Amino acid sequence: VMQTMMGIKRHMTSLVIGVGLMHEIKIIFERFSFTFNIENRSMIKSRQKQQRELSLAEINLKTIQSNFKILMATGKTQLTLFSQGYQFFISPHTLYGVTGRVGSGKSALLAAILREIPYYSGQIDLKGSIAYVEQEPIVFSDTIKNNIIFGRPFSQAQYNKATQQSCLVFDFKILAQGDKTIVARKDNSVRRTEGETNTGQALYGDADIYIFDDPISAVDSKVAKILFSNCLKPLSKQKTVILVTHQIGYIQECEQVIIMDNGRIADQGRPS
Repeated sequence: VMQTMMGIKRHMTSLVIGVGLMHEIKIIFERFSFTFNIENRSMIKSRQKQQRELSLAEINLKTIQSNFKILMATGKTQLTLFSQGYQFFISPHTLYGVTGRVGSGKSALLAAILREIPYYSGQIDLKGSIAYVEQEPIVFSDTIKNNIIFGRPFSQAQYNKATQQSCLVFDFKILAQGDKTIVARKDNSVRRTEGETNTGQALYGDADIYIFDDPISAVDSKVAKILFSNCLKPLSKQKTVILVTHQIGYIQECEQVIIMDNGRIADQGRPS
């Protein structure tokens, strides 16, 4: 009887895993379908001649028209990122705050800058390397140190700077194995460091443009304040920094604010 029950349990486990995999495959095919459904219009890249040479870490988006469809809680929503004739520059060495309601197009704006969405008219130009920190930390099962280095040549000075700016040095004092601690999602005592680890990984790369998709929501309030004051603000003096956040307190401390609404830039300028 016990063997029969164990056999049934194994089969049920396999069935659950199989259903989960089928669901993930369905999502992948839906994303492919949404990505390539552009109403028979050709996807283009920046084929228009730039009016002027961009400075390092500068971004220029002009009249981006896209029928890219995203799956939201309300269903399939079609977004047009910018209205006809709209153009804006993201200047180097500036801290930009991007805010707006849920589903307003904040992630679509970041995807446009990263050139991850198809568009059939307009122009996207940027100069320099990009580091992107997602809201949901992406780490692999290895030491915190190896997650930060991420297979790149090791530089002690750059590593110290990245761990200091990402607030990981405080975690190293608490964790018994310091930066040799294995990052594992099932370990609750280490899981809270994933946000800092993901930020440290981006900082170690020393990119020209940094895009942060609300990393301060992935850490506690004390770390968030230190991360903003000791990392994001000083970083913007040398790099271009784009921060997506819902927290008005941090938005008001940004040099430029972009407000998204219904897939468009509703307003842009200095915080009042």
